[in-house]
Amino acid sequence: MRRSAAWLPIMAVCLFLITSVRSEAALIVYDDRDAFIQALQGQQVNSDNFENLENGYYADPILRGEGTDFEYSLSSSSIVGLMAEDLLISTTLPKSVIQLASDSAQAIGGEFTLTDFEGHPIHGDMRITLQDGTIITRSVTGSSVFIGVIGVGESVTSLSVGAAANAPLLTVGSMVIAVPAAGTLPLLCLPMFCCGRSRRSRR
Repeated sequence: MRRSAAWLPIMAVCLFLITSVRSEAALIVYDDRDAFIQALQGQQVNSDNFENLENGYYADPILRGEGTDFEYSLSSSSIVGLMAEDLLISTTLPKSVIQLASDSAQAIGGEFTLTDFEGHPIHGDMRITLQDGTIITRSVTGSSVFIGVIGVGESVTSLSVGAAANAPLLTVGSMVIAVPAAGTLPLLCLPMFCCGRSRRSRR
């Protein structure tokens, strides 16, 4: 009985943390790949460089990691779909958006580039749309930029990236997907310790 009683304060703290997290769910946006990976310590992290993806056009969503914990999909807002070439996935029409979706990812990230029709990086603004409707605009200067989202107290089920203006095409590569490690708690206190560029919380 004494041992059981000794656990009561610990259980109370755990219950407090769980209820607090549910009311403080947040999406943390990163623009630094190293900081993103560091924030995922203790989670299961998988890199996807599209090495086993055949070059060509894909009208339907591209499913990656099928049948694993890291399963996610890439699709385009255009009916024309996406094109895979040289370890990159690109839109095929101007103003198209690359849409990432997952059922239970803790985090999703990748290297995005605005390009001309010949695949050369160009200057411009990217529009990032989170699953809660938050829109973030990011200026790019002719090179790839990392965009990653970590869910705190919630899964990252979708992420959309496109050009804010009339940039011809958008390319993505070097994806990172993370899921909670078996036997561990989800990320609960990340907002108190991380340096994500943007944050969206809801109560």
